[in-house]
Amino acid sequence: MDEKRTTTPSVSPADETDALESFLQREQPTEQQNKSKRKLWLILAAAGVIVLAGVFVLLSVLPDSTSQSEPKTAEMALSVDDEGEHQAQPVPDEHGEVLTDVSGTLLSYAVADIARIDVKNESGSFSVLSQTPTVVDENGDEVTDATVYTLVGYEDLALQDGVADDVANDASVMGFDTIISTKGDLSDFGLDDPRASVTVTYTDGTAARLRIGDVAAADAGTYIAFGDSDIVYLSSNDAVDAFLYSVLDFMTLEVTAAADDTDSSIARTIELSGTRYHDTIVLESNCDDALNSDYLMTEPKRMQADAVESADIAGDIRGLYAEAAVYVNPDTATLASFGLDHPYARVRAKYADTTVTLIASAPDDSGAVYLMKAGGRVIYTIQLGAVEWANTDISKLIPETVLDLNMEAVSGITVRTGSDSYDITVVTSTESVENDDGETEDVTTTNAYVGDEQLDFEHFSVFFQNLNGVQITDPDASSGSGTLCTVTIRFSTGREDMTVMFADGGSKVSATLDGLTLGAVYKNTVSRLIAAADDLVNGRTVTSF
Repeated sequence: MDEKRTTTPSVSPADETDALESFLQREQPTEQQNKSKRKLWLILAAAGVIVLAGVFVLLSVLPDSTSQSEPKTAEMALSVDDEGEHQAQPVPDEHGEVLTDVSGTLLSYAVADIARIDVKNESGSFSVLSQTPTVVDENGDEVTDATVYTLVGYEDLALQDGVADDVANDASVMGFDTIISTKGDLSDFGLDDPRASVTVTYTDGTAARLRIGDVAAADAGTYIAFGDSDIVYLSSNDAVDAFLYSVLDFMTLEVTAAADDTDSSIARTIELSGTRYHDTIVLESNCDDALNSDYLMTEPKRMQADAVESADIAGDIRGLYAEAAVYVNPDTATLASFGLDHPYARVRAKYADTTVTLIASAPDDSGAVYLMKAGGRVIYTIQLGAVEWANTDISKLIPETVLDLNMEAVSGITVRTGSDSYDITVVTSTESVENDDGETEDVTTTNAYVGDEQLDFEHFSVFFQNLNGVQITDPDASSGSGTLCTVTIRFSTGREDMTVMFADGGSKVSATLDGLTLGAVYKNTVSRLIAAADDLVNGRTVTSF
């Protein structure tokens, strides 16, 4: 059996020496490289230690977020003295010192437990009575109903929603954010002559007194003192701001209530007077379907009232809200000081359910007027633009156009010039038809005729728009001499015929409606109206103004 053998070659001593030197030469650079790597790691490690040390130092000086989230709560000794008044004192710590960097509660009640709140402040004084009735619910259990507030001395006046609630909320819980002083001078905090002094009486017969001082620097809060103590606390501004209200803040800003229904929202008559107006202006609700305007002017001129202007006047009477109440219970001298003894403007509007009379002063430089109900007890301020009845005049109420007619109420139109006459008959009918959905609806159709010949309705519509579009350019123009054209309109509603006469003259001619001069119109416009009538009756295309 053959065996596999390994043969080791023989090496001479000289060769061994050369091999050792070669090995040492190869290893020497490797060792140098390892030393360099070790140095680098040492440098990096040292840097890491420095960074970690910096982070540790930074974290050690930063405020503790846990300790900052909530201030410490003060331990308070709360009591009721022999007079039934609540008192509060901070409890000292084990060293006999009162901690100041603490928040706490001086008193806490439910709003329903308040019976009365008396406030005296820089604006005067007021007292609020609070009553929270109990009712029986559907399960037979007694539950508290909504709290009812009464402003003493003003029981018959409506209060603004939410104001008394603000006062009661501030009076039910009295807290503080920190203790400012335990033995300082109260004058340093405005508490020697407080901005407000508050006494709250609760249903259990106890009471609490609170003084409101100055606002801290940077609006950080308000200084307060509680009970008989001279300890000064810092409370949030919104926790005590309601104690700075005045009686005026309680007054509702609703000058007049809105109408309950559509019928009551439309004034039957609106009468405007006052030192602003040379003549009394009277508007009456328009019940004539032939005219598109909601109101007619009956004094000092009898004519249609401008639709936009009359609507603005009517819309600023019912459902009117003021910006602020400025005085309650004015006497004659006070009315004079507000310019309301001889009002700049007065509106008297009669409705189906009531009559509303309002008076306003002349506007000041900012455009504000004083306003009140005639014989009322509250004077308000409001912008002149919100009460157009104190800002209108005859020129605004004269309509922009000579006519504003409802086509469906017209039965005929006759245009006469010096040599020609165009007589147009208008027939409007209504019939019930079944629509595509199978429902019955009324359809109104209007047609125009010259004699027995039916006119193109599109052409007639353009002519009718032109008739309604003759604009008044100068309301103060006087009547002219001679006649350029007359237009007579007949109606199917039973009202009398209406006649417009355009005088002859220069580039502008006067327009007279049933004998009343409305103002001047451009002669060119009247000439185009005559041409449109001629085109209509002769079957030509009518051009729109």
